[in-house]
Amino acid sequence: MDLTIVGKRLAPEAHGGGLGYAHVADGAEWLLSDLRQVWHNARLFNEPSSALGRAAAMLDARTEQCVEAWLGSLGARARLC
Repeated sequence: MDLTIVGKRLAPEAHGGGLGYAHVADGAEWLLSDLRQVWHNARLFNEPSSALGRAAAMLDARTEQCVEAWLGSLGARARLC
């Protein structure tokens, strides 16, 4: 899993069609799962002190902050991974 795949799933029509996040009932969960996998892989294959390791840690934390803020805005209706 990498950001190229995430990009293709965000805009499948721009990449020859296929299944995108918007075309499945649990698209938000699928997107979040894919992003978490990208950040995990980047941390797994790069030293924590490397530029990529640091970027992955920062992007992972920021992703989780954004998800929490989004879920908070949904209130009681929130349910995600």
